Amino acid sequence: MNKKIVGLSLLAVAVLVVGILFVRHESADSFEKNIRVQVANPAALIGDFKSFQKPEEVTNRLSAEHIAWQVTSDSKLGEKDSRPPFDDYSIKIDEYIDLDAKGVLELSFINKRLYKAVFYPGNYSDYLSKVSAKYKADFVGKSSVKVSDTVLIETGENSKGKFIQWIDEPLEREVSEWIKRYS
Repeated sequence: MNKKIVGLSLLAVAVLVVGILFVRHESADSFEKNIRVQVANPAALIGDFKSFQKPEEVTNRLSAEHIAWQVTSDSKLGEKDSRPPFDDYSIKIDEYIDLDAKGVLELSFINKRLYKAVFYPGNYSDYLSKVSAKYKADFVGKSSVKVSDTVLIETGENSKGKFIQWIDEPLEREVSEWIKRYS
């Protein structure tokens, strides 16, 4: 009797493990159909940058305007990886100016689409006041304000300093969902 129970328990565990693996590694086609943002709906981020811009479009423009930039991240999945694409590319502009404030700007792309801009202004308080006025947004007591149907502006601080970031929410959800399902 105990051998039957143990055998059934092992079978139940095996079925559960296979089920978890199947759900965790759903097909790339399913991800593309259900999660990936299918229709580009560019939204204004910082300055003249818009979500969904391609890295080449952004870097060509920066170079044409003689604005120095550098690649900070460029990673892709291997050719034989069966997961959906996850091409992460980021650049940094050390001397970016927005609303008369100078600082460091980091632009993040996923699968060749700009989705996030993080600005570390030299004078954070002054710049936050200018952003608040431009967007008619009240950041008092808040760390984020939605400024359009798809764009969220967040404030925060990390090891690099105080920042303000613009996020295209549908693209950010895609990134988060990919990480949750496949990393």
